[in-house]
Amino acid sequence: CCGDGLAERYGGHAFAAGISIRADRLDTFRERLVRHVGETLPLSARGQDLLLDAELYVPDLQMAILDPIERLEPYGKGNRRPQFLLRNVEIADLKVVGKTGEWAKCRLLEPGDTPAWARLGVAAFGPAGVFAGLGKNARVDAAVRLERNFFNGRTTLQATVEALVGAGGAIGA
Repeated sequence: CCGDGLAERYGGHAFAAGISIRADRLDTFRERLVRHVGETLPLSARGQDLLLDAELYVPDLQMAILDPIERLEPYGKGNRRPQFLLRNVEIADLKVVGKTGEWAKCRLLEPGDTPAWARLGVAAFGPAGVFAGLGKNARVDAAVRLERNFFNGRTTLQATVEALVGAGGAIGA
């Protein structure tokens, strides 16, 4: 997917890859990579079981929770990044983003009857396909990774969404 001089440098091994690409070529690289994976990865290899490490609740989602998670780094073969279950959270402010609409961002809120702005929540981000078919204010069980998000000089906690099902669905059952 990186032919035609797209990559400046590349290398790696069976479990990792390194690549240097000029910023003006990132969109082309992303499109080629997605197309390549879609054409070559068998469907049976695409759906993997989720291994969830713990169930968390929205009030648990504070910056301090990242300290013990980050002590587990570096992640890679034999040391996967922890994934957590957020059960019965509400999706708010869902927006599709990215030049080609391949990503989505939202807030995952604690359940409640008060207005969304008055409830605790966490910023979330993930592939748009994970959010497909979910309506406004959908209640879901979410499998997420937690990480630091650096933007405009601020550091915040972000949940990267790996999978979603309707609340009470198959995740973590």
